[in-house]
Amino acid sequence: MVKEIVPKHLLLFALDPHGKSIGVSINSPCYLSELDASTAQVLGDISDPKYKPLAAIHHELRLKNRHIYQELGTDKFFGIRMVGVENSQRGMGGATELIRRSILLAGCLGFSG
Repeated sequence: MVKEIVPKHLLLFALDPHGKSIGVSINSPCYLSELDASTAQVLGDISDPKYKPLAAIHHELRLKNRHIYQELGTDKFFGIRMVGVENSQRGMGGATELIRRSILLAGCLGFSG
């Protein structure tokens, strides 16, 4: 799964003054066309058997909420999947800044909402 997300170039990193990574926001797009795949097809692309039940639940939930795309008049959403900061940087606004910049990135890439 990570191998599929990273090439989309939607990750944001926070760096300290020395260039060391101190935080990351893992973002990915969600397209309406992805919901054309059946749950079996989605699971067929997953090699880790422990992840398959979670992927099945996730895909089923997305299928049940397919109407949201129509209601909002879009065929794509920008998802902030995970945000993390190094322990020493917690409480300093790093995660908030990564989220803010992820939202700005989404707007620059044509996502709306």
